[in-house]
Amino acid sequence: MKRSLPPPPVSLPSQALQIMWERVLHSIGEDLKPSVIEHHVARAGGVALALEAAELITAEQHRAMSKQIRWAERTSYQRLADQIE
Repeated sequence: MKRSLPPPPVSLPSQALQIMWERVLHSIGEDLKPSVIEHHVARAGGVALALEAAELITAEQHRAMSKQIRWAERTSYQRLADQIE
């Protein structure tokens, strides 16, 4: 499988939100059990949606965050597949 480059980082309105987002995003690949990956993907999606609903980010930032989530998810499953091989 061809490895893709990560999407560009998203700039959030405060350092606290930025740190929280980076931790949530990083958690997607910490544990490679499929159920845990999906839990962290759902959590990251919820964070992005909540930030948009609270009007702390724009729709464009939300789309960028969604791209980061999808990339982290794909990368995690690829790492899992590499371990199995």
